Amino acid sequence: MELRREKDGKSIQGYAVVGAETDPEIVKAQTAQATYKGWARADLALAADTDLRVGVRTNGGLTMNADFVAREVSGTLENLQVRSRDHSDTWTPWTDTGGTVLMGTSSISSNGFSGGTLSATDLELPDPTTPGDVLAFDPSGSTYSGRFYGPAAEQVGGVFDIKGNVGAAGAVVGAGYFAGDKQP
Repeated sequence: MELRREKDGKSIQGYAVVGAETDPEIVKAQTAQATYKGWARADLALAADTDLRVGVRTNGGLTMNADFVAREVSGTLENLQVRSRDHSDTWTPWTDTGGTVLMGTSSISSNGFSGGTLSATDLELPDPTTPGDVLAFDPSGSTYSGRFYGPAAEQVGGVFDIKGNVGAAGAVVGAGYFAGDKQP
């Protein structure tokens, strides 16, 4: 579910995942490993862009692994696509980008997990200040959290809190979400 609100005439965006959360006792009783596949999306902007006019949107495939015995999750985001918006409010077409986002190990607690960190390999994003250029994206400082959904943890979903850097363009902030279904 995408949430939007206005503050001082500026659009501010965030994400939330809503659903029937799995009972914590059901999650605790899980004794196997599970793989979830799905989708992720994130919106980023330069931290210094007080007009909130320039942005980068990315999405891609999610693979999340849950080890219910070790009580931890981790995952990857691959097959990423990006598009950017300039000061004229025009979005570029979606384009494929190389690279992978790694979702570091996070401990399962109750029916969820939090505090997992993000890192990236070979990920380039459009330069929000120079159309046509790309910059390496470093998501150091970004985290993710989520929960299990459905009667028996058949789904997983959560949000990203993005704080990173895109080379010479500087600090970026953003938000995103992920959701996936348990694989047979």
